[in-house]
Amino acid sequence: MLIVCALLNIILMLEALFIFWPAQKVASRSIEQLESTIGDKDHAIQRLSQFTDLAADLFWETDLKGRITFLGGRILRDFARATDDLIGLMYLDVVRLHASEMAKMDDIISKLASYSGIMADFTDGNGRVFQLELSGKPKYDRAGRLNGYMGIGDDVTAKVKAQEDVRRLAEQDALTGLANRHAYSRRLDKDLSSLAGQSQQLALLAIDLDGFKGVNDTFGHDVGDRLLEMVSRRILTLIGDRAWAARLGGDEFVIVYPGINSTETAEQMAEGLNAVLAEPYQIGPAVVHVNASTGIAVAPTDASSPQRLMKCADVALYQAKAAGRGCFRVYNEDMTAASHRQKQLELRLRSALKDDLLEVVYQPIIDLETRRTTGFEALARWNDSELGIVQPRDFVKIAEGSGLVIELGEQILRRACFEAATWPRDAYGVAPRLSVNISPAQLMQNGLVNSVKRILADSRLPAKRLELEITDNLLIDDVRGAVQTLHDLAAMGIGISIDDFGTGYSSLGRLGLLPLSRLKIDKSIVHQMATDRNSLKIVRGIVSLAEDLDMAIVAEGVETERQLDLLEAAGCGEAQGFYFSPALTDEQVMVYLKRSKSDDFEPQRRTG
Repeated sequence: MLIVCALLNIILMLEALFIFWPAQKVASRSIEQLESTIGDKDHAIQRLSQFTDLAADLFWETDLKGRITFLGGRILRDFARATDDLIGLMYLDVVRLHASEMAKMDDIISKLASYSGIMADFTDGNGRVFQLELSGKPKYDRAGRLNGYMGIGDDVTAKVKAQEDVRRLAEQDALTGLANRHAYSRRLDKDLSSLAGQSQQLALLAIDLDGFKGVNDTFGHDVGDRLLEMVSRRILTLIGDRAWAARLGGDEFVIVYPGINSTETAEQMAEGLNAVLAEPYQIGPAVVHVNASTGIAVAPTDASSPQRLMKCADVALYQAKAAGRGCFRVYNEDMTAASHRQKQLELRLRSALKDDLLEVVYQPIIDLETRRTTGFEALARWNDSELGIVQPRDFVKIAEGSGLVIELGEQILRRACFEAATWPRDAYGVAPRLSVNISPAQLMQNGLVNSVKRILADSRLPAKRLELEITDNLLIDDVRGAVQTLHDLAAMGIGISIDDFGTGYSSLGRLGLLPLSRLKIDKSIVHQMATDRNSLKIVRGIVSLAEDLDMAIVAEGVETERQLDLLEAAGCGEAQGFYFSPALTDEQVMVYLKRSKSDDFEPQRRTG
């Protein structure tokens, strides 16, 4: 009888084992082996335990109270504690269900149902944590009475880790390691949802790098990628665990700063961000400079949805870029109308550039000793059919902020060179030079030298008649590629001048490194000479400096006879401004130059 009972118990356990054993052939062989040893109950149970070690990662049984009555399986092989120590412990204390699975498990047990796919953690005695996928079913005795549960656990640790790696990679920017656009949207939505009923706010900082395209054009995309990596590290160092950051693509970054009590907190972060990102970047032999423009929007004050909040931050960013590089703006409702106006300007400017609708006018440059017209400065003008006359300061900012400035600059240069090539010579047989401004973005692009060569060849304008004007920012920014570009242009015979000299923070020590032929004194200094002794001293100092460096001097914005007299007394060689002539169209330049050949021509009008 005892043998029969043992046999029945073994058959029941084999039935359970067969249910959860994925490899049925192995199960069949095990049954045959057990049948051959049925006379020895203890040996049969020992063999069954050994088979469970082979058949499942974890095999378990519990009583009605949830206490473990049997435990076996592969993951127990290196268990630091004796398996018997776990017998009698509560199943849910040994195998800890994920929080999201508890309610599901309670419902299953209340219905006495079978289950599968329940996720749990199991920690072995060595501190290793296994991710288990549990399956189980009710267990009954011979009389059909429920006496517990039994089941298996599949070790899916590697599978879960692989899934997490895939998910992490899918939500991580491959270059910088920051959250990507997909992860940003999901996480921002979650952060905004958590604001409900809270007194705290969340700040969204939208960031664009000023000058990044120029870095790519000058140094190549490898340096550009390295720069983005370094920018990301600086952002992470700055924000610490107070906030999180994402890269949305290109040079677009965002910082999400939850749990703030006031906008000033976000402004302080933006100030710190601008300062940190403005520090030079040493990338191989190159020293790279960029700045950050930042737009700030605050939830729920400005918006409560991710899309609307981002739109507000973008509007503020647009205002920051229009205000100049390296600054931030906080969103307010008034910005929306201004942003609409700027967007409209950008669209109209794109259309004007596409259809070549911008005009070029020319302001004469006068030799103060001979009163001869020695050159003309090309100035862009835009009279839009819908917007009317748009001031240069407005559309140039739009061009810089929208990436159109290179196209704008090249179009103006091409138009000016073609028109200047047709100008007649003066009474002395000399054709006037042409001065054209080029933007820092143009100077940073790799193809500027070839572009200028092509324009000169197409227009047949001699290189010696062209002068390119750059801003004195180049004296601050250590951009080696730009400096080399200037030397290449100068080697072609093109003149190089510094525009608006005296108003920036020029590094005088670097003047000698650039192939400069001329300094142009800014009109703000010229206007103040008559009333401000310091301005007059500055003019004299610039003239003296230019003489020492063998450079010519041009004073801009001359409007009165008094200004002219002071400039002549200071030794200034050339000047331009409304005192001599307003800016002229190409047709007017032709008339002007023909008149200049007459003996009684005086290129000035005395207005005071």
